[in-house]
Amino acid sequence: GSVSIEWAADAAAVRYKLYRSVVSVQESLSYGSELGYAGNTRGTKFTDPNIIPDYTQTPQQNYNPFAPGAITSIEITAAGAGYTTATVITLTGGGTDFDAYVILDDTGGIVNTVILSGGTGYTAPTASFSIGAGATATVTARPMTGTYPALSAIFQQRQIYAASQNQPVTIWGSQHKRFGNFSSSEYVLDSDSFEFDLDTASIAPIKHLVVTRGGMLAMTQENIWLLNGGGVNEPLTPTNALADPQSYTGVSDVRPIMIDSEILYVEGKGYAVRLLSYNEISKNYGGEDKSILSNHLFGRGKRITEWAYQESPFKTVWSVREDGALLAFTIVKAEDVFAWTPCSTRGKFTDCLVVREINDDRLYVTTQRFINGRWTKFVERQDLRTFVNVEDAWCVDAGLSLTGSSPAAEITIYHLDDVWTAVASASVFTGSEDKILRAGNGIFRVTTVTSGTEVVLEMRSEPNNWVPETGDTYTFPIVEGDWTLDTPVTTLGGLWHLEGESVAVLGDGNVIPNLVVTSGTITLPQAVTRCIVGLSFTCRAKTLPMIVPDAGIESKRKRIVGLAVRLTQSRGLQIGDDYERVYPMPERTDEAWGQPTRLQEGIRYQHLGTSWTENGHTYFKLEDPLPVTLLSLVSDIEVGDEPD
Repeated sequence: GSVSIEWAADAAAVRYKLYRSVVSVQESLSYGSELGYAGNTRGTKFTDPNIIPDYTQTPQQNYNPFAPGAITSIEITAAGAGYTTATVITLTGGGTDFDAYVILDDTGGIVNTVILSGGTGYTAPTASFSIGAGATATVTARPMTGTYPALSAIFQQRQIYAASQNQPVTIWGSQHKRFGNFSSSEYVLDSDSFEFDLDTASIAPIKHLVVTRGGMLAMTQENIWLLNGGGVNEPLTPTNALADPQSYTGVSDVRPIMIDSEILYVEGKGYAVRLLSYNEISKNYGGEDKSILSNHLFGRGKRITEWAYQESPFKTVWSVREDGALLAFTIVKAEDVFAWTPCSTRGKFTDCLVVREINDDRLYVTTQRFINGRWTKFVERQDLRTFVNVEDAWCVDAGLSLTGSSPAAEITIYHLDDVWTAVASASVFTGSEDKILRAGNGIFRVTTVTSGTEVVLEMRSEPNNWVPETGDTYTFPIVEGDWTLDTPVTTLGGLWHLEGESVAVLGDGNVIPNLVVTSGTITLPQAVTRCIVGLSFTCRAKTLPMIVPDAGIESKRKRIVGLAVRLTQSRGLQIGDDYERVYPMPERTDEAWGQPTRLQEGIRYQHLGTSWTENGHTYFKLEDPLPVTLLSLVSDIEVGDEPD
């Protein structure tokens, strides 16, 4: 025969799974009977034509491992008598959402309970049972505090949590593709949730979860574990799990950074930075110390507190130290480049973050500065150094810029017989004599207004968007927003954040030093249309001690006679044999009076004639708010005798 059953709809249900026990016509079945999967339906009616239950699939046990005060067990201490299947279990202790039913013996005594939902919020609960008499039980509840996990990750289409305060070395995994469901079956399925504890000798809390190609790394302050299904291609399941120690060098609280297929992390004691890589031969992860050649930048009082990876454009890890310094770590493993550089500011760095904006990674930092008699927090964004003209180079801290106004028209620049003109699609040039026009990375002064749509220009910097194969006679059309037309000014306001400070100014590409902000304003000695104002800083660099392969000159005195340096987009570099004895490189040539010195490109030569020293250092210094990119250098040296 068959049996049909119906039930009331649940508004949240998508479908219903049905489980059943064996069939008996001789006696009533116990609520404790084993149940197996019978089928499922999207409606509220199911017909069972004597289906054989699948006992490898049992009903899911509703479980939330993080609910504070959830009921975890009810132990019957006295069975009592007179109870029926309608008996209700009532708990004291102030919680909610508990649901369970009783299992009875032949006399109506309670022998066990089945918890359907542990609920939440129960404190010191006790149980009572309706209908019968004499049954008692001991109720165990999860603590009210310390149950929430500290870490989360997505791994093999499961939500992974780890390291609650009460269970610091425990890892929880959700059901497969059901990220919020931690239920499981009596006979565990591969898709069920799981809960594992690391086999660690010390209770060192898990600090980080990192998903990798070899599995999931669980990092503690003592060691690093690799969790997978027993192999690189083996899925992690409740019945197929292996946690192997990979390294006995622990990890600090600073979040590890994924760089390509490697993992950069700070050691547990905070004195070194290591790069963790997967070894295809040994099938495990091994770490290398990438701070050993710069260990003077680390140590007590110099631990890293925050960091962020700026992949584009320079592949740099920016790290904030606890003393307020900022470290730049350039890392290109394929080229074997690992270089640390310390940075400081007029104040201290407190945090950093890299945010992707369109196709660029932008570094944001928070700083604390003592401005106008009080400590102030700043949020600043680092420039990308994608300038063409020197006037657009941001080389100050806490800076603001004077930007231009863009008329509502499209223009084209023409160059014929040394005459420069600009033609606009609308009448925007009326009254623009002596204004500065910037378009296509070119800079011009308006000399004559021919009409509202055409002007004659004096070229100061040539544009670079010429139409090809035209002999540089006209540019591509330059749309509204990509060109500006401005009147020079001498007063700049809006600088209240630097009130009372001496600021560095780059106005139209010229350095204007030592201006003091008063009432949020500075007055310039000459009028400008582009200006960047902020706090100055000094850039310093020093070469390593001079050596020559196979020559053995390291122990002898040396003198640097001259240098050949290869520069790009650079200005203002000073070179010498000591930071106190540096001299500017000759840069200015045929620039017009009042116009900025051109940016330096290519190889430049500098005579030094320094004194005799054992190390043969060369010192570089930049004090003005100008850019310098030093690509390479070649030293002309004289080698003397030994100091003794």
